[in-house]
Amino acid sequence: MGFILKLNISLGLLMGLVIVLFSGRIIELWSANTIPPPSFEMALGFAVFIVLNGAISSISMIFNSGLLVRRYVLSFSLAAIVTFILKYYLVAQVGLDYFMFLPVLPFLLIYLIPCFL
Repeated sequence: MGFILKLNISLGLLMGLVIVLFSGRIIELWSANTIPPPSFEMALGFAVFIVLNGAISSISMIFNSGLLVRRYVLSFSLAAIVTFILKYYLVAQVGLDYFMFLPVLPFLLIYLIPCFL
């Protein structure tokens, strides 16, 4: 499990770095300069999401047994609800550039940190 977690996080960091460094150029090429490139904050948020997704997918393999799934449904549901509320209310406050960051905090506080305690 430790090797897979490290591998997923390493690949996530690599892909996140590619997104942060080259997302603007990739979108320009893909859209023939009709879509403006994303801001640095949006690219960074998506990169953080990719790294966390790699960690969560590795950890979720453990939780996919019947006894543990019931135990963690509440935490996933709570994190999803908090994420939805944050997206609904805070996008108007902080802007769309921070949209990718909004799911990180609830899942970090409700799911990842308790997994390691």
